[in-house]
Amino acid sequence: MSEHAAEFVSPRRMASYAPIASAAVAAILTFTPWHLAPLIALPFLLYAVFGGLSERRRNERLGTIALAIAGIITTLWVLTFGLVYTTMK
Repeated sequence: MSEHAAEFVSPRRMASYAPIASAAVAAILTFTPWHLAPLIALPFLLYAVFGGLSERRRNERLGTIALAIAGIITTLWVLTFGLVYTTMK
């Protein structure tokens, strides 16, 4: 991982964009069927990896927000799926 990438995904930087990412996740998941959440997270993750995390620093703020959105959606989906699976078992 390059120096820039390590600086880019630092916990401090991610935390500074958490309110924006949380609001976006809430808006997205309000209108999305829960079983489609990973598909909704995929474009955000792809943008973060291929657009926002590039070495050019052009879109680093949007990349960080996109990465946070993808992470939040995926984490919530996995936790919910695990909870449903264990209670239905």
